[in-house]
Amino acid sequence: MGRMLNLAVVESALRPVTEALEADGYTLEVSASENHGLRLEVIAGPEACEDCLVPKAMMERMVETALGGAGMTPLALEIVYPVDGRRLTSQ
Repeated sequence: MGRMLNLAVVESALRPVTEALEADGYTLEVSASENHGLRLEVIAGPEACEDCLVPKAMMERMVETALGGAGMTPLALEIVYPVDGRRLTSQ
């Protein structure tokens, strides 16, 4: 049986990561992935600091540390960066 992911709890645990991204002009969109894991989409704002975005592997470790500190570990973690072909936010 799959477990339900409480996105409010996940978003709360990821608040330090979200705040760091926001300081550099990014937002973090959190959703459940198709494989019952967690999908995090980093979205660049108009003033985003491209050089400030850490490598994806480092972001994954930061997210895992934040979730682990809250007693959570998703089955799978998918992180999507703006360079990965983000859909247009105006859609």
